[in-house]
Order: sequence, then C-alpha cells, then structure tokens
Amino acid sequence: MNKKITFKIALAMGALLLVFVVMGTGVSSSVKSVSQKVEMVTDAYISVGEEWAELEKACGDLKNYTNLIAYLPVKDVVANIVKDSTASITKFDNSIEEIRRLINITEDKELLNKYENYVTQISLIKATLEEVISLYNSGNDGKIPDAAFKLNTYITSIDEAEAKFSDALFTSSETQVATVKKAISITRVFLNSCLVAFIIVIAGAIAYIVGTVIKPSKRANDELKTIISEIEDGNGDLTKKLTVTTKDEIGQLCVNINNFIETLRAIIKEIKMNSGEIMASADDIYKNIDLTNEGANDISSAMQELAASMEEVSATVTQIKENTDAVGKETQAMEEEVGENSAYVAEIKKRADKVKEETDKSKEDTDNMVESIRDQLEKAIEERKNAQKLDSLTGEILN
Repeated sequence: MNKKITFKIALAMGALLLVFVVMGTGVSSSVKSVSQKVEMVTDAYISVGEEWAELEKACGDLKNYTNLIAYLPVKDVVANIVKDSTASITKFDNSIEEIRRLINITEDKELLNKYENYVTQISLIKATLEEVISLYNSGNDGKIPDAAFKLNTYITSIDEAEAKFSDALFTSSETQVATVKKAISITRVFLNSCLVAFIIVIAGAIAYIVGTVIKPSKRANDELKTIISEIEDGNGDLTKKLTVTTKDEIGQLCVNINNFIETLRAIIKEIKMNSGEIMASADDIYKNIDLTNEGANDISSAMQELAASMEEVSATVTQIKENTDAVGKETQAMEEEVGENSAYVAEIKKRADKVKEETDKSKEDTDNMVESIRDQLEKAIEERKNAQKLDSLTGEILN
C-alpha cells in the first residue's frame, strides 16, 4: 500500500487523538462516578443525621404530650395538647419516611434492618399517645394513666434499638467512606494507567514516525552524501544506488535519484565510448596535418627555388632590355654618321625596334609569370599557416 507521509502523520495523530478521547471519557466517567458517590454518601449520611435529630425531637414531644395528658387532668390544657400532638405525629411520620428514603440511597441493607427495628420501637410511643388521645376523646380518663405508664416499659427496648441503629449508622458511614476511598484509589490507578498508556501511545507514534519517515530520510541523505563525496573525490561508483524501503514521497525521491544516477552513468559511458572515437579521429587528423605540413614544406621549397629562378630570368630580361637600348643608341649614332646608308640603317632600326618590342613583351610576360608564381606561393604559405592553426586547435581540443 502506497502510504503518503501526510497519511502516516495523520494516522499517528489520529491514534493519539483516539487514545486521548477514550482516556478522557474514561477518566471523566470515573471522576464523575466517584464524585457522585462522594456526594451521595455525604448528602445521605448528613441528611440522615439531621432527620434523626428531628425524629428524636418528635419522639420527645410525643412522650411529653402523653405524660401531660395522663398527669395533668385540665380539660382546656389537654385539648390544646391533643391539638398540638397531631402536628407532632405528622412530623414524626415524615421524619421516619425521609430517613428510610435516605438509607435506601446508601443501599446498606443491614443499616435499613436496624432502622426498621428502631422505627418499630419508637412507633410504640406514637401508638401510646394515640391510645391516650383515644381514651380522652371517649371519656375513659381513668384508663389514661395506665396507658401512659406503658411508656416506661418501652424505654429500655427503645434505647437498645436506638443504640443498635446508631452503631449500624456509624459502621455504614465508615464502610461508605472506605468504599469512596477505594473508588478514589481505583480512579487514581486508572488515571496513572491512562497516563502510562498515553505515554506508550505517544512513544509508539514517535517510533512509527521515526521508523517510517525520519529514519528512511536520514538513510537516503547519508547514502546520497557518500555518493556525491566519492564523485567529488574522483572515485565515484555510479553503480551504487539509494536504498528504497518505503513507497511514500521519500521512497519516490530515492527512486528518482537512482534513475538520475543510472542516466548519468549511461551518459558517462557513452561519452567514454565517444572519446575513443574522438581520439582515433584526432590521430587521423594529426597524420593528415603531418602530411599537409610536409606538402607545404615541399611547396615552400619549390616556390623559393622558382622565385630564385624567376629573379634570375627577370635579371636576364632586364639585361637584354639594357643591351637592346644600347643597340638602339648605337644604331641611331650609325644613322647620323652614315647618312648614305640610311635605307640599310632604317632596316636595321626597324629590326632593332622589333627586337625591343619583343623584349618588352617578353619582360611583361616574365613579370606576369613571376607575379602569378608569387600569388601561388603566398596562397601556399597561407594554407600552411591555416594547417598550423588547425594543428594547434586540434591539440587544444584533445588536451
């Protein structure tokens, strides 16, 4: 599977986020549970204590009302006591039900049993008061003291039930406190475990990124540095390639670099093959240059000899012209001296002029020939100079 670097990073970050959300949810739930437990225990037991105090106060009121009715036979006072006792009985019943509700919140069955036994005993106080009120309302005042006296027989059993309920309430509260402490301890362990797990996940994510992104990048960088360093030192081995371990952007980069190195190796191989052909061509050029130089030297020597011969010819023609001029002058002198032979002299002069004309033409042809030979010589010398330049340029190319 071709995984991009961004995908790998997103995968690691997603794992971290998932672990963070799961642990956050777990921690929040655990803390909330403990908090609710603490709040429940605190509210329930505090409320039980407060309601119990109200219940005991109501019990005391019921006892007092019973004794007042029994031992204070004043009709108006008793009527008021009977009227007030109704509110106390209602308060008594409400306190019993509220305490029962709070104990049910604690889910402590033992405490509930002790409480129900206690309620059974204190309910006798209520029953006695109701009996006394009933006797008063029915006009049986003589039986009221005997009915009220029953309270004295209930005191011991009520005190015992109250003591048992008190001990059970204390034990239950201690148990609940221990449970809360245990829950807090478990929560603390859970938090520490979540922290360790989160650290492990972070380490795993880092190791994943290092192993799949950073490590391949560093390996490719080191290998590329080694190849470049060897090339700079003149000992480069272009058969070496970068190690490709991933299929992400780094792997693609390594593949492209390997392709570049392979292309460079092929180019250098082709250059090396072509350099052999260039050297062979250079050898042929050298040989041709040598032959050209030899031919140019031969031409130069021939031209120099020809130039010397032409100079001699030119000097001879010049000498002939000078001699012809002298003949002309002598002929003219002879014409002046020998008038009578004028016809003969004229013929001689005519021939001398013809000789002079032919001599001048011969000199002109000779000059033209010398000029042509000089041009050819200069051309040959220029070709030799060009051959020397070609020789020098070829040497520079080969070097």
